[in-house]
Parts: sequence; structure tokens; C-alpha cells
Amino acid sequence: RIVQALEREQPAVLVVDESGAALMADILPRLDFALQIVGPDSEELAVPAPHAWHGRRAFDATRPHEVEPAACDASALAYLLFTSGSTGRPKGVPLTHENLLAFMESAILRFAPAPEDRFGQISNLSWDVSILESHVAWATGASVHRLPDQLARIPAYVREQRVTHWFSTPSVAMLLQDLHALVPDSLPSLKCSVLAGEALPTSLVQAWRAAAPNSTIENLYGPTEASVAIACHRWSLGDDDEFVPLGEPLPGQTIVACDEQGEPVADGVAGELYLSGSHVACGYRSNPDETERRFVRCAEGRLWYRTGDLAKRTARGWHFIGRVDDQFKIQGYRVERLEVEALLREAAGTQNAVIVTLPLKDQSRILALHGVVANSSLDSATILRRCRERMPAHMVPLAIHLRDIPRTSSGKADRASLRELLLTPPAVPDDRVAP
Repeated sequence: RIVQALEREQPAVLVVDESGAALMADILPRLDFALQIVGPDSEELAVPAPHAWHGRRAFDATRPHEVEPAACDASALAYLLFTSGSTGRPKGVPLTHENLLAFMESAILRFAPAPEDRFGQISNLSWDVSILESHVAWATGASVHRLPDQLARIPAYVREQRVTHWFSTPSVAMLLQDLHALVPDSLPSLKCSVLAGEALPTSLVQAWRAAAPNSTIENLYGPTEASVAIACHRWSLGDDDEFVPLGEPLPGQTIVACDEQGEPVADGVAGELYLSGSHVACGYRSNPDETERRFVRCAEGRLWYRTGDLAKRTARGWHFIGRVDDQFKIQGYRVERLEVEALLREAAGTQNAVIVTLPLKDQSRILALHGVVANSSLDSATILRRCRERMPAHMVPLAIHLRDIPRTSSGKADRASLRELLLTPPAVPDDRVAP
């Protein structure tokens, strides 16, 4: 995936950390253009021509001099992020300075950071929420504090450094909960907690509120194509549905739900979300086919992005239902993944549980549900029995797998990798699987 992105864009300079440097031996021989690589000092790394490596010592020896920032237009590219493509090739999402500034203005207005505030940073730089953690802090004079990689150490670090602003996926909060690190009053310095990237369970918010009693809790919604986020909902005691609403659009942004013909649906009716406004990109970089499929210009000339997300509008704002392509047909029934996962988590007694679909035996067109559970105190047979007690027969997973759940760089469950792992037969029989 990295090679595909590099070949497509052919950048002049590549900046890597230690983990990125470890990949260079495999990546560089596959590139047919020259790269200037900036990374940590290394005595062992052999960089083949025509590439060149520049370690920290080389920069320390360089005489510093002032350089005026280059002038740029609002329509110029600010950053390029790659998201998964349906063809297996990543799609480049180009966001302009205009997109970035529009989001930052919305975020500053919403979260009201001050110079004395201290932002925690946990996101990988390849996930656009890192823009919120860094640029919004710097724009208002706040400081940025990198949180420990070891999750169990995070609450103590937040307390010691008096971190005031938190940003992560719900999955990170679930992992803290499973590690027994999310206990009442464990995050007292937080005054603003933003959770994004996945459906946000109300039960998780209630646990977070106990841990961070002085913090507001925001559910932030938006794909990469909408410059980090386009909608937000501030949780309150009246939010007692299973999942927290997506909320209302940020200033200057528009959301509508449409049917399969692209026509708006009435309030309370589920439809695919279309997004428009100053946060929204104009298309995918060098990918006209995907741009035409996902970015739609209406008769009046307004550009809309089709998200593939299903939602409906209620009196409390937009509510996420699932994905257009996230419905399974099991035994003739249409099944929403989120619904099955919610019941699986209840049965397993942990939030760290997901559902994946796998072929039923050798019939590749017939799918079966499999539950994957991590950090549960229950065995797989007990979880499966509890599933049968809670679910209709067609929703009960064919098997329960007790194992770690791989994560993407943004902390989301990596379902594609998990599916591959489950399809690979174990070297020895696995007694942690209950059929």
C-alpha cells in the first residue's frame, strides 16, 4: 500500500521514523524514482542508489538560517491522505488550505481552546484527527503532549501533565476500559473529550463521564473527504439511545439523507448521507472513476460527497445506522453489523468485540457470521450460549474466536486483516473457538 502511494505521487522527500525506516529495505528497491529520505541516524541501513538518506546528525551540522514561508493560494493542496479503495488500491484525498482552515475555524468555535490548554496526542499522523490534535492547538497557542504508547500508562500521564483535551476513537476508550484503566475520577484534568471515527456506544460514554467528570464529551463525525469532520454532537444526560447521535453539521456545512435514486428522504427515514460545504474535497487525486462515483454535482452546481453511511434525522440530530455496504444477508434475513456487535458485546461482557463475515465452508457465496472477542473473562462456549439467549437464530455467530483484534493506524478494528487471519488455518487446533 505504501509503495502504491509513493509510486502514484512520486514525492521528492520522504520523512520516516524508526518503524518507517525498518520498512525501507523492502520499499526502496521497488521504486523507480529517486527519494531524499529524512529519518533517524542509522549505521546499519543500506540505502540503494539513486536514493539518499539524511539522518539527524546531518541536520545538526547544518548552519541554521531563516526561510520565509512560501506564499500559497487557498486552493493549494494542504495535505494528501490515502483511504482504502474498493479495488484494493488506496484513494488519495487532496485537502486544500481552504478546506483545512474551514475545519479549524469550526473546531476552534466548537471546542474553544485557550493558550493554557494542553492537548493529548494519541493519533497516528496518517489519520486526519491528528490535524485536530496539532493544528487546532497551535492555532490557539495551546500545547501538544504525546500520550504514552502503553495504554495502561495513559491515565497517569494525563493526570501528571494536566492534559485538558482528549481525541481518540471509541476503540481506544474501550481498550482502556478493558485494561481497568478507565475508573471513576481517573481523568479529572480533562475538560473536553472528543471521540471520533466509529459509532459511539452510550454505555462507553457513561464510563468515560465517570472517569472524566469535568469534561464535555463530543461525538465527532466525518470521513477524510470532509476534512476531519463535518458534524458533532455534545453528549447530555438525555442521550439514552444505544449509540450517541452524530449531531448537527458544523457551521457552513450541509448534510442530507438520500434514497438509492439520490433523492432526499423525509426526517426519520434512513438514507445514505450526502455531504456538502467548505470542508468537502473536490474529488480523489488522479482517480476520475472513483471521483465520478462518489462526488456528485447537482443541477444547481453544488458538489456533494456520497459517504456510503446510512443515517436518519431525528429531533436530536443525525443518528448513524450502518453502512450501505455493511448489511449482511444471513439465511435470507438482512442483518446490520452494528446491531449484532452490540448484542455480542453484551454477551461477552466487553466492548472489545467485533463481527466479521466468512464463507460458509466451501460455499464462497454463502456467508456466516463470526464473533471475535478480546479481553473477556468468559470462555467462548459461554459467550456463544449468551448470544443464543439474546439474539434471534439467524443473528447468532457460527463461532466465537477469542483473540486480539488487529487495529488500523487510527485505532479502528482492521476487519480485512482479521478476516484473513481467521481464514488461515492454525498450525495446531485452537481450543479457544466455540462452534
